[in-house]
Amino acid sequence: MSAFLPPAGPKPNQLIEASLPRIMPAPDANAAAPFGELGDLKEILAIIRRRKWLVLFVAACSSVVAGYFAYTKTPIYLAAASVRIADERRAISGGIADAPSANIGSSYWVDPVLSQIQVLKSREVADEAVKRQPFGTNILTDGFPTSLIQNVRVDSVKRSVSLPIDFDSQGFVLHDEQDEIHGTYGRPIALEGISFVIARRPPHRRAKIVIRTNADAIAVLLDGVDARPRKSTDVVDVTYRANDPIVAQQVVNTIISSYKTVNASTSQQQSVRRREFIESQLKQTDSLFADATTALSNFASHEQVYGSDARVAAEQTGLMTLDVSREELTSDKRTLESLLENLHNSGTATHSEKLDALLASPGVANNPVVTALFQQLVDLRSARDSLGVGRWSAAKTNQSGRAEARFAHRHHSG
Repeated sequence: MSAFLPPAGPKPNQLIEASLPRIMPAPDANAAAPFGELGDLKEILAIIRRRKWLVLFVAACSSVVAGYFAYTKTPIYLAAASVRIADERRAISGGIADAPSANIGSSYWVDPVLSQIQVLKSREVADEAVKRQPFGTNILTDGFPTSLIQNVRVDSVKRSVSLPIDFDSQGFVLHDEQDEIHGTYGRPIALEGISFVIARRPPHRRAKIVIRTNADAIAVLLDGVDARPRKSTDVVDVTYRANDPIVAQQVVNTIISSYKTVNASTSQQQSVRRREFIESQLKQTDSLFADATTALSNFASHEQVYGSDARVAAEQTGLMTLDVSREELTSDKRTLESLLENLHNSGTATHSEKLDALLASPGVANNPVVTALFQQLVDLRSARDSLGVGRWSAAKTNQSGRAEARFAHRHHSG
């Protein structure tokens, strides 16, 4: 280092240059570690060798503390189950049911899978699960396996308590706040609002039984359940954490079945409401249709307006009637033309008979004018006949009677 220091003092009659600060190059990070770092590592190892008993003692103490916490810590088990969120109502109802996804407003879209997850984690599903599975929710154990608790029946638990319990070869004793409750293995024991059976003696002599109300059981269940959807699918993984593996598995399965029950009940209620609404609308529509039909029938009867089928049938009937009438008129025309022709061609003797036949025809006899004229003709004939009979026929004043008598005489003599 002496090479970097200036001389001890200036020489006589010599100018001294101003000393400038030296600039040290920065170490390269990519360069190899200098020899000094290896030396520091060796020093650390040497210190550990010199203090090996202290290091071993600290490691042993840490291991003992970790082992104690691991031994005394209550284990937490995680049970998982999967459920597929699918809406089969639209396939069954032919598209009448509501779509699983809906738009709210104009810019927010609702994810149906996440919505069903919220339903799965709702208090309604949790309440149904607690009713179905009181084992592990309303009653828990601390210090012995929960699987030893059987035949749990819950009526109405008034308060949540933690009861110490002592086990011996003859039975067990539950210590309540005021008294002690003795029980026998394999036989039911009844507490306030709950009864259960302890199947056999556990390996521990002392433990605790935790009894919860429905509200507390629902809160604990909701705290331990979790649901996450799988990416790009409608499958949801449901998990539940508990201190007993059997309880965890049974509770997660109960949550899935309770969700299905609640979902089916909700769908059934929606279907019932939809059916009632459709029935009411159908009844109203039928009533309106009946009123409209009656009004249409009255209008058609009043205005004589019918439908296309009735109109065509009426027109066909009218055409047939016209055809029949035309045939009848044609026949009458032919008959009258024949009678008229015979009347023109007849002589004086048969003229009266032809005229009677013409006037007796149906088409002429119905005419009131012709009928009146025919009646006058009959009257005239009667008067003529009366003039030509008896002594009045030969009178000189009865010229027509005498002429008719002479005509009749000539006709018979000729």
